Amino acid sequence: WPRATLNLDLPLSRTFEFGMDSEAVAFRKDNAVEGNRLDLYPYLSADWGGAAWFLRPRVAYRYTGYELVNHPQDYGYTDTSPSTGVPITSIDGGLIFERNMQLFGQSYTQTLEPRLYYLYVPYRDQSNQPIFDTRTLTFDFWQLFSPNRFSGADRQMDANNLTAAITSRLLDDSGAEKASLSFGQIQYFSPQKVQLYSQAPTDFSGSAYVGQFAVQLDDRWRLNTAYQWNPNSHHNDLATFSVQRRLGLSGVLNFSYRYRVNYMEQLDASVVYPISPRWRLLGRWN
Repeated sequence: WPRATLNLDLPLSRTFEFGMDSEAVAFRKDNAVEGNRLDLYPYLSADWGGAAWFLRPRVAYRYTGYELVNHPQDYGYTDTSPSTGVPITSIDGGLIFERNMQLFGQSYTQTLEPRLYYLYVPYRDQSNQPIFDTRTLTFDFWQLFSPNRFSGADRQMDANNLTAAITSRLLDDSGAEKASLSFGQIQYFSPQKVQLYSQAPTDFSGSAYVGQFAVQLDDRWRLNTAYQWNPNSHHNDLATFSVQRRLGLSGVLNFSYRYRVNYMEQLDASVVYPISPRWRLLGRWN
């Protein structure tokens, strides 16, 4: 039902910034718990750095409150006004090394970018809160640096984690990125207790190892691939491969392979082909 958001980014100086993400939304659905939710997420962050380093501490506080309506007791909710408030603290830092190199007769700049990200979120019991629009996010390289593994506001994960990652890029003389390679993993110092449903805490010492590679072969060809190996299950959690070919000024041909353990394995091909200035042919096979 009606939803309102207010997002702020207010620079306090060249270094410090205050911001807030907020949402007020009503949920109505037949044969399900209904209610209204207010989510307030103010934060204060700093950004220090130079040409070869950066350090970005951030402190935040997240408040999520509910007003459950239309007989929530019928769905097992005895508290009609559950709420959670939790502080979220993180620090993100990295170094950037560069060197000049020659490859296939061309001059490039190669970077080496180690990065550490520490996240601390104390545990808060949220089992009395309904699940309106929250799911577990797909784990990928950018989730290594995320303060929450859930979408929506119904769950805020607890964390005592350290992410270690490294990226190397290949830049041409104009500064355009021709290739990049990244690798990283999260180390968990305590079990993650917050779950979507009544599940046992996640007690892993480390996340899956995540790697991704992208290369711009020329102005028309681009290749991307990602891979995850889980040391806890000793299985491949994810593998993706995609190649893209530009066709003229506005055409493109894509081919992808995606695999996720216990979920899917698929091939995907799509094309946009210009046949005149006003007409294009589109197609997809999955």
